[in-house]
Amino acid sequence: MAVPGFRTMTGTGTRTVGVTQPVISVSLSASQVGSGLQEVGSVFLSASNHGGAAVTVTSSDPAVLLVSGAAGTVGQAQVTLTFAPNQTGANFYMQALEGATGAVTITASEPRFTSGSATVTAVQPGVEIQGLPTSTTTLSPDVGFYAQVGVPNGQGTALQRLQAVRAGGTTQVATFTSGTPAVGTIVDSTSGPGGGATGTARIPPGQYFTSFGSPAQGGVAFHPVLSGTTVVSVAIPGFATMTTTGFRTVALSQPGVTLFVNVSQVGSGLQEGASGQLGAPNHGGVTVTLTSSNPSVLLLSPDPSTPGAASIQRSVADGVTGFSFVTQGVEGATGTVTITATASGFTNGTVTQTVVQPGIEIQGLASTMSAGAPDAPFFAQVGILNGQGTALVRVQSLRAGAPGPVTVTFTSSAPGVGAITDQAGPPAVSKTAQIAPGLYYTPFSVAQGGVAFHPVAAGSTDVTVSAAPGYVPAITTGNRTVTVQ
Repeated sequence: MAVPGFRTMTGTGTRTVGVTQPVISVSLSASQVGSGLQEVGSVFLSASNHGGAAVTVTSSDPAVLLVSGAAGTVGQAQVTLTFAPNQTGANFYMQALEGATGAVTITASEPRFTSGSATVTAVQPGVEIQGLPTSTTTLSPDVGFYAQVGVPNGQGTALQRLQAVRAGGTTQVATFTSGTPAVGTIVDSTSGPGGGATGTARIPPGQYFTSFGSPAQGGVAFHPVLSGTTVVSVAIPGFATMTTTGFRTVALSQPGVTLFVNVSQVGSGLQEGASGQLGAPNHGGVTVTLTSSNPSVLLLSPDPSTPGAASIQRSVADGVTGFSFVTQGVEGATGTVTITATASGFTNGTVTQTVVQPGIEIQGLASTMSAGAPDAPFFAQVGILNGQGTALVRVQSLRAGAPGPVTVTFTSSAPGVGAITDQAGPPAVSKTAQIAPGLYYTPFSVAQGGVAFHPVAAGSTDVTVSAAPGYVPAITTGNRTVTVQ
C-alpha cells in the first residue's frame, strides 16, 4: 500500500496473507456397525460463510456398507447432504449389508472444501436378552422380556452398543428357547397360554429390540411351571448370541405363606388381629388353613365376631395375596403357641404368639373434684400390660365366644370423701360394671350400665379396679387418687 508523500515502512508497511481452503470433517458415533444394522455419523464444515453447500458422502465399498441421509431411508453408495447458508453440521446414516463384514472408508466432499473421511468396520452383530429375572416362583404371573441387537464388546460377552435394524433391511426373527420347559416355558403370539419350549418375536427395520408388549402384542413372556432351574437363550440367524447376556438362568421356587400378628402377645380371654400374605398372586384361588399348635391356650377365628377354633380356613381369590384372621387367648391360660398356615402350591408359614395374663386400668377419672359437684362417669379398659406392669400398652377386646361378660368392680377407699354410683342404687363403697365380648371397656355412662364417682366431702380417696378371673390391675393406672375439695 502506498500513500503519496508518505514513506512505506519496510517491515510493517506490508502483510503476507495466506488463504487456505476450509475442510470437511467426518465424525462417527461408533467405529463399528453390525451387519444388517445402521449407525449415525456426522459431517462438519469448518467454515459457515458458504452460502449453501451440497456435500457428497460416499461409501468406498457399497457391497459392504451404504449411506443414507435419514434413518428411515434405504441407503445408497452415495448420498448428498444439503447445507443451508451458515449451517455447519448434518447427520448421515451408515447401513451395513446383511452378512457383509470389513472396513469401509466414508468420504465427504464439496468442491470448495478439503474432503474429509473416516473408517467404519462392518462386523457380525450380536443379540442379548433383557428384562428376564433370574428368579421367580412357580405361582408368579408370566413375566415379559425381550431381545436387543447391536455391536458386541471385544469379548463377545455382551453388547457394547445398541443399533437398529437398517432401513430397507430384513426383519429379524429372534427365537427364545427354554432349556428345561418342564420348569418354565416361552409364551409368544402363536402359542397357547401355557407356552412351549421355544417362542419367537420380531425386530423390524428402524428398531433394535423385540416388542416390549404382551405375547398378544408381539412380545414374549416367561411362564413358570415347576420348581427348578432352566436356561433361557436367544438366537437370530447371522447374529452372535452374547455368551453372558444372551443366556439367562432362571431359578423357580415354590412361594411361601408369611404370617403376621399385630402384637406378639394376646391376653387370656382377649383377642387380637393378625394377617397373612401369599408369596405369589397367580394361584387360581386357594384355601389357606390356619392351625393353632395348642388350642387349649390359643384359638383362631376368621373375624372378630366368630368364636375361635383350633383350625380355620380362609379363602383367597385368584390375584389376591392378603388375608386376615383373629387370635384369641383362652381364659386362664398362658404360654407361647405356634400358628401354622398351609395352602396348596405354597410352602408353610408360621408365626408365634404368647398368651399372657391380661391387665385392667381406670380411664376418665379426674384427680380433683369439688364436694357436691355432679357425679363424674369413668370406666375401665382391659388389654396387655407394659413390661413394668404400670399401665396397659395395648387394649384388646374380650374374645368372641367368651363364657360371658367380665364383671369389673370399682372400689373407693374412703366413701365418706367420694363413693361409687351406678344406675342400680345409691352411692356405695363398691359398684360393678361389665365388659361384653367384642369390647375392651365398661360402658362410658351410668345410663348405659357404667359407673360414676360421687364427690361427698373434702379429703382424698383411692379408687381401685379389679376383675375376675385373672385380670391384673395396672400398678399406676389401675388405681387413681381423687382429691375432693
